[in-house]
Amino acid sequence: MLSQITKIFIYLFFCFASLSFAQQNKNTRTKLPEVIMSKKILIVVASKAGSTAEIAKFMSDELNKAGANSVVQTLDKVQSLAGYDAVIVGSPIYMGKWLSEARDFVENNQQILKKVPTAYFLSCLALTDPAKQKEVPNYLADQRKLVEPISEGRFAGKLDYSKLSFFNRMIIKMVGSKEGDYRDWKAIKQWTDDFYAKVNKK
Repeated sequence: MLSQITKIFIYLFFCFASLSFAQQNKNTRTKLPEVIMSKKILIVVASKAGSTAEIAKFMSDELNKAGANSVVQTLDKVQSLAGYDAVIVGSPIYMGKWLSEARDFVENNQQILKKVPTAYFLSCLALTDPAKQKEVPNYLADQRKLVEPISEGRFAGKLDYSKLSFFNRMIIKMVGSKEGDYRDWKAIKQWTDDFYAKVNKK
C-alpha cells in the first residue's frame, strides 16, 4: 500500500499537471472569427417594358456576390419593409417622372424609408441625348423632398418598340427616340458597389 506521503505527492503532481495544461490551452487557443451578418436589401422596381426590371435583377446579383442578402420585388408585390437593412427604389422615366406606382411607394412608406438607407435609381433615354441631360436631375425632385436618398443612380435605358403599346410607341416615335439598348452595365455595377459600401458603413 502507498504511504500517506506518496499519495499526497501523486495528488499534487496531477493538480500541477492539470493547471499547466489549462494555461497552455488558454495561451494557444485560436480566436474565433467574428460573424459578420449580411445586409438584407430589398430592391423594389417598377418596369413598363422589362428593361428596368433587368437592371434591378443585375443589381441584386451584384449585391449577392458581394455578400448581401438581396431580393427584387415589383412594387405591386411588396407587402412589408420590416426586417430590411436597406432599400433601393427604381423606375423608368415617363413624361419626366417615375411611374406613378414608384412615386406612390415612396410617399406611402416615407416614414419607414427615412429610418433605413434608401437609394433611388432611374432609367431613361434622355441620358442618351446631351441636350436633355440637364433635365434629368429634376426628375426625382419630389421624391428627394420626401426621403433623401443616400445615393441616386441615373442610367440610360433600353427602347424596344415591340414591347410597347401602340399608343406609347407613337409617342416615343414623335419625340424622336431611337430603338436600342443604351444600358451601361459597368456604370450600373459601379453604382451598386458604391451603394453597398455606404450601407456597410451605416
